[in-house]
Amino acid sequence: MGCKTGGDVVKRLMLAALAAFLMCGAPQDAAGRTLRLAAGVPPVAAWAQDIAGDRAIVASILPRAERPGQYTLPADRLKNLAANEALFMTGLPEERAWLAALRRANPGLEAVDLCAGLRPQALPDAEPLPRSPYVWTSPDMAAALMRNIRAALAGLDPAGAADYQRNCARLASRLQRAAKILTSNVRQAAPRRTFLASRPGLGWLAQSLHLKMVLVEPGERRLQSAELKAVVQYAATMRFPIIFIQRGCNEADASAVAQAVGAQLLTADPLAPDWIKELESLSRELPAALR
Repeated sequence: MGCKTGGDVVKRLMLAALAAFLMCGAPQDAAGRTLRLAAGVPPVAAWAQDIAGDRAIVASILPRAERPGQYTLPADRLKNLAANEALFMTGLPEERAWLAALRRANPGLEAVDLCAGLRPQALPDAEPLPRSPYVWTSPDMAAALMRNIRAALAGLDPAGAADYQRNCARLASRLQRAAKILTSNVRQAAPRRTFLASRPGLGWLAQSLHLKMVLVEPGERRLQSAELKAVVQYAATMRFPIIFIQRGCNEADASAVAQAVGAQLLTADPLAPDWIKELESLSRELPAALR
């Protein structure tokens, strides 16, 4: 009897040790796996990575130095990106083409519309501002996108919900501080409510600050001489001190206007991975443009 009891004890200890190993030392199960995700643009990819922490690896389809309308996915990048589980989208026209290409390689790729479910008043009409797909430049929209990223991550990985909530709150707090300083500084600027820009990338930000953005350039084409003369005359009459340009764009006309009226060219990049840092810079630069 004594030998049998001792054997049972040893057996129980061995089973307990095995269980402890399986819980602590074995590879994570499906609920604790590392998610592999993609986002259309660098700012959204960076936010998704910040919120996910080490529970996911998030790649941006659009490389840092590229513009959406001019970028074509190389075959090797397409293959790598197609292995992801989901694509986070914010409404860029190019995202539909990227999604179609990725799904040809991976039909099971999930598309997550981060703008889905937002109230209509959170999506103001861009008129008379030039339409821009860069909705995240609006702090309110950025906060909504962050919440939707958190919810999407929790749906894909419920075990990480608490981590996603905590990381999202930290990121949103940073955004709120930057937006508060920017809004305060703009309100304290001179009565001018109009600024010049070469591209529509800051349209949603201007909308959120109740500012009017006037474009120097009409689009991809160069200004005709009569158009350029009219823009120069307008800029000189209004005495604009700053013209915002966008990284990676041809700014020949903006440069000509700036030289003619003595304005300074400043770069504001809505595709910067750290858009909150861009907001912090704009909290100094945008009020200066309104003086």
